[in-house]
Amino acid sequence: MTGRQQAGAGSARHRATEPSARRDPARRTHVWGVRLVVVGLVAGLATVLATAVLPLITSPEGREASVSAGVVTRRTDNTQVDVNTPADLREATPTPTRALGPPGLKVLDRRFREQNMVRVDKKALQPFDFRVASFNVLGASHTQGKGARKGYAGFASRTPGAVALIEAHRASVVGLQEFQHPQARQLAALRGSSWGVYPGLQLGEALSQNSIAWRTDTWTLVEGRTIGIPYFGGRPVQMPYVLLRHRDSGRGVWFGNFHNPADIGGNHAGWRAAAVRIEADLANRLEADGTPVVMTGDFNDRAEFACPFSARSGMHSPDGAATVNGACRTPSRMSVDWIFGSATLQWSDYVQDWSSRDRRLSDHPIIVGTATVPSVHDASKCQRAKARAGMQIYCPRP
Repeated sequence: MTGRQQAGAGSARHRATEPSARRDPARRTHVWGVRLVVVGLVAGLATVLATAVLPLITSPEGREASVSAGVVTRRTDNTQVDVNTPADLREATPTPTRALGPPGLKVLDRRFREQNMVRVDKKALQPFDFRVASFNVLGASHTQGKGARKGYAGFASRTPGAVALIEAHRASVVGLQEFQHPQARQLAALRGSSWGVYPGLQLGEALSQNSIAWRTDTWTLVEGRTIGIPYFGGRPVQMPYVLLRHRDSGRGVWFGNFHNPADIGGNHAGWRAAAVRIEADLANRLEADGTPVVMTGDFNDRAEFACPFSARSGMHSPDGAATVNGACRTPSRMSVDWIFGSATLQWSDYVQDWSSRDRRLSDHPIIVGTATVPSVHDASKCQRAKARAGMQIYCPRP
């Protein structure tokens, strides 16, 4: 066979094999099987996407997730919209806003401070009253020994009656003079903690004899102090004054109690006059911030005390002693025992009870008056405002 014949034979064999391969049924089945698998995978993936991803995108949770992926835009009306979701499936979600309500106290205080007003307790708008007494109980040393006062029993017999007399007059505060250490101990034994006393037994025997006592169910002690006044020969003796808080109203009142020197062993009018100036100046200082002041005592003078003291301090007494337009007014019947109060106080029910002498409890009367403390603010100028903590009251600054 020639070379040309061999080449032609080879070409004939090649042409004969190609059509036969395409016509092979097994091979054709394999190809279509592969194609069907690929189509199935694509369809399955599309189904997963449709059933899992689309609900996430169209739900609020899905939109939150898509925000982190950068597929959410914000409208000017404060709603969030998924731009990858068809328009008919979009759902606007308002941005949460803080619930409106009454303001807090700090915010309310600041608003009213700009109007020069302050928040006050409603109790500050209500007046309150109390009974106050002054009583020289005749010191224990004056009814014992060679110089004992005739007709008077010892302090142990007299103290229970003196305490009962104070309570009978319903006094909740009393200034006590000549209330010496044995008498202070006896009061503590008789009444326990129902009465508070300053200085009482706290600052030694010398200072107990001029003390202030108060009912602890009506008052609480805020602070106690003393101030020196000239006594015999000008020797300074400490006298007490206290700030008490009235339990029901929550408001404070200053009380001072004094015993100016009598003319024993000489004329001590000059030292008494010096003491009056100290006492009046103290009253002015204590009252400077508007806190009421009450002063009690055995001042060992009548008009000679009442007139200069009221003129210098502006205070007045429950029995009518006062200085008005420069003129001194005094009651027709006076003793050397006095109660004076700030000009803002109103007095009533004054009593000068000499039964203490008739019963030989003391050589001094007990004097008592009712003081009414007015409202701190003019209620007509105050405003009410609601806060989260409840209704509040704001009044002009005093």
